[in-house]
Amino acid sequence: MKILKCSYARISYILSLSAAAVCAALFPLVCVGQTAVTNSVTVTTPAGTILPGGGTSVAAVDTDVVLQHTKQVVSGPTPTGTSNQFTISYLVTVSNNNPTLIGEYGLTDTLLFPAGLTVNSVSSTNAGAGVPAGGVLTSLAGVYTLAPSATAIGANTTHTYTLTVTYTQGNVATVDLACGSIGSTAGLRNRSTALAVNSQEACANITVRPTISKSFSPTPVQVGGTSTLTITITNAIGNPAQGNLDFTDTLAAGLTTSGVASTTCGGGTASSTVNSVSLANGGLAAGVASCQVIVDVTSNAAATYSNTATNFTGLSNLTPPTTPASVQFVQSTLTKSFSPITINAGANTSLTFTITNAAGNPAMSGLGFTDLLPSGLLVNGATTGNTCGGVISAVSGSSSISLSAGTLPAGTASCVFTVPVTGTNGGVYLNNVTNVTGESLNLIDNTSASVTIIPIANLGVTKNNGQGNYVAG
Repeated sequence: MKILKCSYARISYILSLSAAAVCAALFPLVCVGQTAVTNSVTVTTPAGTILPGGGTSVAAVDTDVVLQHTKQVVSGPTPTGTSNQFTISYLVTVSNNNPTLIGEYGLTDTLLFPAGLTVNSVSSTNAGAGVPAGGVLTSLAGVYTLAPSATAIGANTTHTYTLTVTYTQGNVATVDLACGSIGSTAGLRNRSTALAVNSQEACANITVRPTISKSFSPTPVQVGGTSTLTITITNAIGNPAQGNLDFTDTLAAGLTTSGVASTTCGGGTASSTVNSVSLANGGLAAGVASCQVIVDVTSNAAATYSNTATNFTGLSNLTPPTTPASVQFVQSTLTKSFSPITINAGANTSLTFTITNAAGNPAMSGLGFTDLLPSGLLVNGATTGNTCGGVISAVSGSSSISLSAGTLPAGTASCVFTVPVTGTNGGVYLNNVTNVTGESLNLIDNTSASVTIIPIANLGVTKNNGQGNYVAG
């Protein structure tokens, strides 16, 4: 018998053969020193080798089979409909392109999300002959096992894993929004590792939630007037179309809505209460796009009302405003004076009313008030010099003076009218803020005036002839 050593690829065989023909038929390789021998075969191979010529596998797995491992983003990020919640899906594949050999691998997955994102759930949907079952995955370490070690993969077979991550998006630093370099934690980066050494990463930019901005117009506005609150929602360049846009904006104390809210946010519903405006289920087109929610507001008190990010609640898929908006409600001022300030009883003094607008104030309309003269004073003649417009009522002999529907230009401006008054009894007559009633909301009375009336002297006349008494004689 002659022992032959033959080589086939990387497999070594120790053979005892009966004939050269047997060797040539079974193995297409070079055999040397053939002699007639009794047939017997001893085969030593690495695990998992398929014998040449269609023989039976001696072992189940060959750990030396080179597998291909890929990773990609297949969908998302996509809003789920829950406030600030999104999903993203990654596709991981492991392929064995060897036509004959079985391979094996283990597969883990690691989320490399930046601060500001909270992972709610991770699930895996798997496919392929012999692939492990998918399901909901959990791990305190954030490393998810998709396939345990020594998972077998047949020849010409691909295993696929669709990994779906649901997360809640909080405030993410600007530098972490876009995918960075390999290994960074910027963007929605995901790393899968096969065979414990071969890693692949896939990343998607974090969707920048649409931003809110707001403004009031006009401002300032007269007390009792209206200003329009416009809330604008803007989508960022490259962002997908948005849905489920929700918010409630509660107005500052003293500010109320006036009228019905409306919106241009596709499919959304705008509504308002006395002191709030809301949007439900708003939509926004992809890319650079914007929509608005609009409502009129008013106030019965002079003040500056601010609306900031803290006024917003119930935000869904939205970033609150970074810049506050404010509206100012203002009033014009009523003053009055007597001239002259001292008169004799029965004489006239001119009572002049002046309404003044401050710098920056809007034009005023609907100005009105009623001044009830102190007891003892009466209107005594026609009104003169009216530059306030509107209607003045001051009937001679009455003790009441009123203005309605007065107007005043914007900015630094004033108007006047004068009414003659008189009194017959001496004394000091004070006309102050308590005498004024029915002021329009855009008018405030904060001064007083007084007039002094000198009474007429009560003179009596007696006479005599300047001589004494005489006695008749």
